[in-house]
Amino acid sequence: MSQSDDRALRRLGWKLYGPSILVTLTAFVVAYQFVRPAPPDRLVIATGSPSGAYFALARQLAATCAREGFDLEIRETSGSVENLELLETGQVDAGFLQSGVATELPTTKLKGLASLYFEPFWVFVRPNHPAEFLSDFAQGRIGIGPNGSGTQIVARRLLEENGVDGESATLEALAERDAADALRRGELDAALFVAGIRSPVIDGLLRSPGVRLLSLERADAYERRYRYLSRVELPQGVIDLENDLPPEDKELLATAALLVGHEDLHPALVTLLMMASREAVEKGGLLEERGQFPSSRFLDVPQFEEAERFLRDGPSFLLRYLPFWAADLLDRLKVMLLPLLTILFPLAKILPPMYRWRIRRRVYRWYDDLRGVDLVLARAKTAAELEPCLASLEKIEDEILQVEVPPSYGDELFDFRLHLRHVKTRLREKKKRLASEEPRHV
Repeated sequence: MSQSDDRALRRLGWKLYGPSILVTLTAFVVAYQFVRPAPPDRLVIATGSPSGAYFALARQLAATCAREGFDLEIRETSGSVENLELLETGQVDAGFLQSGVATELPTTKLKGLASLYFEPFWVFVRPNHPAEFLSDFAQGRIGIGPNGSGTQIVARRLLEENGVDGESATLEALAERDAADALRRGELDAALFVAGIRSPVIDGLLRSPGVRLLSLERADAYERRYRYLSRVELPQGVIDLENDLPPEDKELLATAALLVGHEDLHPALVTLLMMASREAVEKGGLLEERGQFPSSRFLDVPQFEEAERFLRDGPSFLLRYLPFWAADLLDRLKVMLLPLLTILFPLAKILPPMYRWRIRRRVYRWYDDLRGVDLVLARAKTAAELEPCLASLEKIEDEILQVEVPPSYGDELFDFRLHLRHVKTRLREKKKRLASEEPRHV
């Protein structure tokens, strides 16, 4: 094949495939505009005091995030209220809240990931105090948790429901350890806490002989009135079998520890935190069944779609078999499949047949002329009628020798040349026969 013919074939290919390639590339560029950005490799989570359960859980989440190449910075706070403020102002990406806080302090910038475990509402009193209900604390001195804590939000609400407020009682905003020490010294009549069952402060109070844990006999009523509260039972001996703590079954109320995020939290980070949370809490605890958490229950803010999907379906197919970064990359680029499916795939079906047709047309278009000669050959009565046909075949033969096609289509070119030669041979034989049958003139 000569260089000019080779260039002609390339031009033919570009005429067919060039516009299609351009359209496809344009579609990919447009689709790329809809690919969400990669997640930041660092996020900040608001917890609580270093001695609290939130802080301990955040360290577990940070370890899982580190395995996946993400840095989870832990910010110490005074508790749920401060966490809420930090999230509202966008100073942190995620944080822990006590269920009910967002109900009492409505928010617009938060979305929930999941509830993680129960945090009992503990009511400790001096052993000689006659209280059986929260309403019995009127005129008393009560520790209600530090300012900015979820404990204080729930404590104030429940005390007010029982007719106890800052006018009828002395409400002390004390930190957990300070309230526990003051109760032991007899400086408080009662101290209210919202804390995990493994909290050192709670464990110390349960073991203190000068302190009594109040059983909330109307727990069912509180649960009905406040959807963010749950009734839980603390069985006899569950804290310490050897020392029989508690010495009898106790009815408690419990909030749920919630993991929430700012509404702009990257979807991939939502999934990452859900994976880390499930790893940390799915085994359950003394108050939780195995697999009960993480859960969508008890959330008092709208839930992230990604978190809801994770809890419903589990990790995505990609996450089950690929590292997190690879799964996230493929998930973000899946929008690029749109031009592949809507443009490239149909073109891949259409263009090859079109190219074959254009190549074959370089040969097949001569068959019309060959057919015309064949018809004249069949009807000719004299040798003179065949003279123009012979000249036409000679011309076609000269022109067909100049036609070049890709080697894969060479058989069609040679088939035509054979057909041309066959017609030409028949024409010459008939012309010779007709000439011999014509009368001779002397």
